[in-house]
Amino acid sequence: MSTRSFSLVLVSLVVLAPVAFADDPIMGIWQGKCSGKELENRPITAYVIGIGGDQYRIPFMIGPEESPEFRAELAGSERKDILVAIGELDMGQAGGGVHVVTFQAADGIASGTITATRDNQKVSIPFEMKKIYRRPPTLGQQPPQNAIVLFDGKSYDEWNLIPGCVSDGTLKIVSKNTFVSKKEFGSCKIHLEFCTPYMPKEPTGAQSRGNSGVYVQGRYEIQVLDSFAEPPADNYCGGIYKVAAPKVNPSLPPGEWQTYDITFKAPQFDSAGNKVKNAEITVYHNGVLIHDKLELPHPTPGGISETEAKKGPLFLQNHGDAVQYRNIWVEELD
Repeated sequence: MSTRSFSLVLVSLVVLAPVAFADDPIMGIWQGKCSGKELENRPITAYVIGIGGDQYRIPFMIGPEESPEFRAELAGSERKDILVAIGELDMGQAGGGVHVVTFQAADGIASGTITATRDNQKVSIPFEMKKIYRRPPTLGQQPPQNAIVLFDGKSYDEWNLIPGCVSDGTLKIVSKNTFVSKKEFGSCKIHLEFCTPYMPKEPTGAQSRGNSGVYVQGRYEIQVLDSFAEPPADNYCGGIYKVAAPKVNPSLPPGEWQTYDITFKAPQFDSAGNKVKNAEITVYHNGVLIHDKLELPHPTPGGISETEAKKGPLFLQNHGDAVQYRNIWVEELD
């Protein structure tokens, strides 16, 4: 049984779909139910995470996804397009002790058994699962009439330091590319969408796995990273680097489009230029509240300046990973 702590939440809309993201039809979220008497109709969830070389690790949960009753850590490999994995599930003395979980998945369908030996007899509980895809509620949201559209998939005109041209309607963070908006903003609302690359050869949870960052005013970073199925942390997706971890981690698998909806209140200064009030930020990640009126006492590392100001640009950080952005717009606030 895995003792690793997760804090995960549901994105509001679940979509069953036969398509594969990130060129890996096995990696992602799987859900279903048990059919044996002991766990009949109990929901089960598995997060299938690629770790390179056709190998996968699978956090496996029984019960509600946001507060599971039992969990196991499975390990497996892909064999001729079929994932085969196994692990131990400790259900405690009342639940019959340690069970062995076998998991097999292919073509969007998974099945397996939860098996224990009692009084020299095997007790097997079968289960079935399907791969699911979740759509964030503000994905593709159109800007209001008063919004400043920074990127609509057609032009780089609102950005500085941009080589190349638009080819597929996204801003791609690749080697030597950085994106700094020409306009500067004070208090504002920001909507943007991002997609982290699938990098299974990099260790799960590593900063080398789809790293970028959204810097409000070019100074306060909301981390972008492939943090699918990881515990919340200030240096994982949704974290305010060196300031605060997100309340929960609603990250989707790499290769799927995600959203940030941000309300930012700029720091305030007196007539002599002394700061009298810290900046404040509220962030929804995939429609889930992860920071609520959080004070920002200072800029985060890696931005355009460590000196705070009334206004600043939107800055999308380059770490050399092929992170993509689209549908970026800003509403200025009084």
